[in-house]
Amino acid sequence: MPIYGFTCVNCGLNVDKLMSYDKMKVTEVVCTKCNVEMRRQITAPAKTASGWGDQGNISGIWNRGLGCFVKNDKHADEIAKSRGLVRFQDAFNGQSFERVIGENIDSQCNIHLQHDADVVKLKDKMSDGFNMGEAFAEVFSVDRMKSDGILKEDVNG
Repeated sequence: MPIYGFTCVNCGLNVDKLMSYDKMKVTEVVCTKCNVEMRRQITAPAKTASGWGDQGNISGIWNRGLGCFVKNDKHADEIAKSRGLVRFQDAFNGQSFERVIGENIDSQCNIHLQHDADVVKLKDKMSDGFNMGEAFAEVFSVDRMKSDGILKEDVNG
């Protein structure tokens, strides 16, 4: 049953009343100090164990990811499996979303930092009098490309 808040327009007293929606519409709440009719407050619904607000005869809670009501985590897993979905942790060997994304961001940052360093090396070589081909050969040597996994180990150069 919902709790409704009321405020006295005369003295500002606030009270909460537990009553059904139908009773709230016909019941006049009177201030105990001023004996004046109180005005109903607009309040946010309360979070209950089964979800937000009064959910009537709906069993379970709304699952935004699945777009339906679910009874519990097991029920959500069954619905997801029937739709061909898997939990993030199952798809990424038990790792959290934050860890996977964090590692990906770190990896991408390292790639960009290496690229920036390579550009600086190329410019330095060219300012030292190397032509573009020679500068690339110096910065991206066969040994470097093997260690980066770009070339196979059995390539000679």
